[in-house]
Amino acid sequence: MDLRWFEPIVRGLACFCLWGGCFIIVTAIAVQILGLHGDVLALALVTVSAVAAWLLLPKQRAQDEDTDDRSEV
Repeated sequence: MDLRWFEPIVRGLACFCLWGGCFIIVTAIAVQILGLHGDVLALALVTVSAVAAWLLLPKQRAQDEDTDDRSEV
């Protein structure tokens, strides 16, 4: 079954979960260890976790890598 329309949905949900994990870790460090609080901190945490999630995402899809390997043979 070819479900290409489903792939961006799964990738988006995975990105959201990755972002959520980064947000939880950064929040725990900022609040529990550093004792920081406030609205400015909330915006900074969202930004830092978004950047961390962006850096942790692969540059291209796994399927793209497979098709590139097949075309070289």
